[in-house]
Amino acid sequence: MTTTNPQRIILLCHDFALAALPLLTLKRQSHNVIAVWGSDSQPTDPTFTRVQYEALLEAKQLKIVPTPGGVMLDSVPVKNIATLCHELQIPYKGITPLFATPAGMAIKNLDVDCVVSVGLDAMPPHNMVDEESKPWINLHLGHLPDGAGLDPTFWELAQGRDSGGICVHRVGQELWDGELLASEEVAFDNNQRYEAILERKLEAGAKLLAQALGKAPTDSTQLKCDTPLEQPSEANFSIDPNMSCQQIARFVSSLCNRHPLTFSADDAAFSIEGVASVDMNNQSGEPGDFETPAHERLTLRCQDGWITLVATKAEPRPLPE
Repeated sequence: MTTTNPQRIILLCHDFALAALPLLTLKRQSHNVIAVWGSDSQPTDPTFTRVQYEALLEAKQLKIVPTPGGVMLDSVPVKNIATLCHELQIPYKGITPLFATPAGMAIKNLDVDCVVSVGLDAMPPHNMVDEESKPWINLHLGHLPDGAGLDPTFWELAQGRDSGGICVHRVGQELWDGELLASEEVAFDNNQRYEAILERKLEAGAKLLAQALGKAPTDSTQLKCDTPLEQPSEANFSIDPNMSCQQIARFVSSLCNRHPLTFSADDAAFSIEGVASVDMNNQSGEPGDFETPAHERLTLRCQDGWITLVATKAEPRPLPE
């Protein structure tokens, strides 16, 4: 028989798509979530039927629905955090802005043992993490310290990796200078879109968070991050021919529907829309060489062969002065 974890938890939700499955997992594993604070004002769905509620409690997979659709938890659609809390019978409070000085002061007066967040990408007010504050635990969708900062999943793809990290850490006086409690590697599938990678990370991360909160706080590694990752700029969405065919194919397949991708060389510029084929038997040419064999096709020499991309010619962007 499952017993309730005595640790009293408040979860702060700044992004429902990230927090939905971890919150549900904590509830399902009988963690004592006494309240959720978020930016939604009220539930948007009518009360679920008993069948829907039972299906919700069993849900283990997440699908992020395009904004403002919310998420699918297995087959159950949920539009916002207020709705999920209503169904799970967890007290919910809408606060805008969520990370503000008054919120930090209010948390100090609550009878809770720790604060939990998911995918936190900005330092909360220092009065939330000072010496008098409650311990703060964050599920980060990358490794620490190397993946500290913004959008670590993008940077893993941009670096040509075929897997990425997740970790649970304590927030210190600075966001990334706390303590590492648990971490895990998550494999990427070929041709997997960015949202599907996030979904897989959150499914693994929800379990990792629940396990870390359920253990005595003894084993941890002190973190120190000097240069956190920045938000990707337009230039970071350009194809790098020094990557392998497989790395370019993964980068394009995961991100082409999320953000415009480009390739530029000399006076030519292309908008990249997908992958047509890969030829690793042809080793002619040098990385960066390219051809346009047909309409809406760009054949590019990369590190270990040639890759044909679905592309349209675009006006080259002027170089910054």
